[in-house]
Amino acid sequence: MNYTIIKTSKGETLNFTTQQYQIGTYCIINNDPGKQFGVDMDEVKFHKKLQRQAKKQGDEVMETSIR
Repeated sequence: MNYTIIKTSKGETLNFTTQQYQIGTYCIINNDPGKQFGVDMDEVKFHKKLQRQAKKQGDEVMETSIR
């Protein structure tokens, strides 16, 4: 299980947590079951892409298990 915590430019804190299974990767945002989805890439690639996109949008990566 890996995670990335982002503080958006609007002040919202988002915690993206993923878990890799044999059949795919699943992500949940802020531990809200209504905000979970499948990801078509492995955990490391997903978190690195998420971090790049956040920085590009002016958001701040507060903490992550993937560097």
